Amino acid sequence: SINRVMGIGFCIAGSVSTLFALIMAFFPADVLLLVTDNLRLVAIGTPYIRIVGFSYILNSLSSIYIGMQRSIENPRFGMLVFGASMLCNTVGNYVLIFGKLGFPALGVTGAAAATLLSRVVEFALAFGYALRCRTVPLQWSALLRPGREMLRRFVHYSAPVLANETLWGVGYSLITVIMGHMAASGDLIAAYTVVGSIDKLSTAGIYGIANAAAARRSASAAAARASCASARPCASRHFSSRSPSAAWSFWPFSRCSGRMCCRFSPSRRARRRCARSWCTATRA
Repeated sequence: SINRVMGIGFCIAGSVSTLFALIMAFFPADVLLLVTDNLRLVAIGTPYIRIVGFSYILNSLSSIYIGMQRSIENPRFGMLVFGASMLCNTVGNYVLIFGKLGFPALGVTGAAAATLLSRVVEFALAFGYALRCRTVPLQWSALLRPGREMLRRFVHYSAPVLANETLWGVGYSLITVIMGHMAASGDLIAAYTVVGSIDKLSTAGIYGIANAAAARRSASAAAARASCASARPCASRHFSSRSPSAAWSFWPFSRCSGRMCCRFSPSRRARRRCARSWCTATRA
């Protein structure tokens, strides 16, 4: 099922990022005119987004695989990959923007090339690890044909998250659009970029803690569901006795793997009592 979920994620993220990359490659000036009406900024930014747009494709694919590794309690992999990508981007910006180590000074074009190069390194590391990973090996049949049922479940559970992140991204983009159409927009955008860097530094830790808590919660919920599933034979044994009512009255005291058979409560009162236990706190 993990491979099927990744297949759906690769398809959706790859399609959306490819669409945006092609739009920015063939219509870069039109895209920038949506953000600002400053023709000088449009002329400077056109070569940048024409190149950097293709990095979105690689970043979307590698981010999905890294997110999968984080969900199976392997966050170190994402830290190493993104750390290597950031280091490559930083060094590439220094070398290509200012023309160090014998390279020509490319300015804005050099910044875009460094970003694209860092995404190539990021994708190569993620793909190489995926080919060698034994914990969740790639299953090409599941990746390429995830199935309609998995797609339905994926949309059901991920739609609220996608809507939230989309609205959040649109809101942040509109801030830049509004400032880009104000007088002296060049100075405003430059100031916002500086302040935005400080804002990202202050929120990076918060988002990191939130992602870590989400990954840990996901692992705990999976363990809880597995424990509840192991408790089912216990309840079925009681129910198959001569007196089902006697079995259900005995249910609160039955144990299975050291935990109560929480999913088979005969009454609302018993369910409320069982809701305090570890099992039903995370049941599906």
